[in-house]
Formats: sequence, structure tokens, C-alpha cells
Amino acid sequence: MKKISKSLFGWADAFVIIAVLLFVASFIGFVINSAWSDSAFSSALLFVVLAPFARGFGVLVQNAEEEMAHRFDVKLEKSDDEK
Repeated sequence: MKKISKSLFGWADAFVIIAVLLFVASFIGFVINSAWSDSAFSSALLFVVLAPFARGFGVLVQNAEEEMAHRFDVKLEKSDDEK
């Protein structure tokens, strides 16, 4: 049932890993004075900003999934009591 929130948490982890790799690449590019190091650094900053948003949406979706599961359980209990 918690498939979507796990997917969002996975994306957040992937964003962090990509950001770290891009920071390393931009540092290496800075050391060798390469032109692409600026764009790699900008991309790394973008992924650093996106990671908390994905994790926050994951928390919101996880809360919604738990609420839906609880409501479904309550509805099942009520229908079992009526029988």
C-alpha cells in the first residue's frame, strides 16, 4: 500500500547521490579549469534543493496512505459488526 511514498523516498535518496556526484565532478572540473564545472555545480545545487521537496512529499503521501488504510480498516470493522 505504501508504494508511492517509498518511491518518493527513493527519488529523494537518488537526488542526494546525484548531487554529491555532481559536486565531486564540479570540483574536479574546477581544479583542471574546465568550462563545464560551472554547469555541474549549478545542477548539483538544483538536486540539493529538490531532495528535501521529494522527501517532504513522501512524508505527506505516507501520512495520506496511513489515513486511507486506517479508514479502510474502520470501514471493514463496521461492516463486520453489521453482519
